[in-house]
Order: sequence, then structure tokens, then C-alpha cells
Amino acid sequence: MAEGHHPGTLRECLSRFHAKNAPRLDELYRWPIPRLDIGIPFEQGSDSLTKANMRLKRTLNAAWQDAHEARRFEIAHWYVARWGGVKRNKRETLEDIVAASEKELLSRGMSGIATWSKVLVVKDPDRYAIFDARVATSINALQLIGRHERPILFPSLPSQNRTITQFQKWLRERGFERSRYVAKAEVYPAYLEILGDVAKGLGLASLDEIEMALFANAETLSREAVAGR
Repeated sequence: MAEGHHPGTLRECLSRFHAKNAPRLDELYRWPIPRLDIGIPFEQGSDSLTKANMRLKRTLNAAWQDAHEARRFEIAHWYVARWGGVKRNKRETLEDIVAASEKELLSRGMSGIATWSKVLVVKDPDRYAIFDARVATSINALQLIGRHERPILFPSLPSQNRTITQFQKWLRERGFERSRYVAKAEVYPAYLEILGDVAKGLGLASLDEIEMALFANAETLSREAVAGR
């Protein structure tokens, strides 16, 4: 975490947020799972979408472990494009991400983070979490709702969601000093560090639930932050 940032308050905020939302996560998180048509057995069954999506990551991870690079590309493409809806990537871009080491991906800063963080989750779903526009929005909105005097703000990512883009515009107009924002090179490590500390404090074995709660509440938190200005 950069000098001048004090993550303790943010961690406490996220801990309270998750404790409040965890009991309702099955109701809140509604991200659908497309048919897994790449030769990997998977069914949602009677699971909620929350539980099924958590299980899906680990099913893909198991298939990834002994797969050759072409098969890993197929798995990554399905998760990024079919499941995640990120279809703008060129084939060679995703091939580079699949071939890259975890250290190489982490060195990319924010470039392509919504794509490569998904691939990292397939590589190790207990250690990594998806970072995208909705998650960044929720983290920022929570701190503004809580009237944090020294918020730790995460840079915005492109979004097609009007509520998210309106919040991003409103946040820019607030004119926070640049020092309030996490440096782009530090965004993902800072995100993992904070979520990891919160998960440890709450006794969670992985980061899934916290990331999913942030994702699911992005629009609600955006509206609340703007309305409370």
C-alpha cells in the first residue's frame, strides 16, 4: 500500500459490509452461468448461483492443472468471454495472458485487468479475485457513504452500465487529490491485500464471497453514494 494510505478504516468498512451482506448473498448475486460446452462436466444443480459460481471456478481450476496451453486457452476464453462477457480481446492478447506467469500478469498494472484477473482466478481461485468496474465502484462508494475523511480510492475501469458510469463521473467531479487514489501499478496487489485481510478476519477460506458481494451491490452502493452527497 502506498505511503499516506491507511487501509485500516477501509478494512473495517469492508468487514462490516460483508457481515451485513453475507447472509443475503445467495439472493443478491445473480450472475448466470452459460452452458459449459468445452468438455468439462458441470451442472448448477440445486445450488444457488453464488455457490455454483464458486464451484465453477474450482472445476475450471482442476481442469487447468494438467492441461496443455491450447486447452488452457480454451478454458480461459470460455471464462473470460462466455461467462464474463468480455469479448473484445484479440486471440493473441488472451494467448499472451494464458502463457504469462502470475508475476508477469501482476506487473501489468491496470492494463487488461478485468481480463487477466479472471484468468488468475481460474489459475488459483482461493488466492485471487476478479477486479472489474463494479468491484472498484463498490469499494469507492462504500467509503464515500461512510464519510471517510481519507478514502483509499481505486481508479475507475470502463463500464457499459449507466449507473456505474454516472457514479464514476460524479466521483471525478468531487475532485479528490491524486494522492487519494491507489497507483495503477499497485491496484491489484492492494486489492488482494485488503480482501485477504478482511477474509482472514472473518474466517473465510477464500476471497470469493467478498468479491461477489462487492460485485452484486455496485449499483445500489453507487446510487446511495450519489444520493448522500
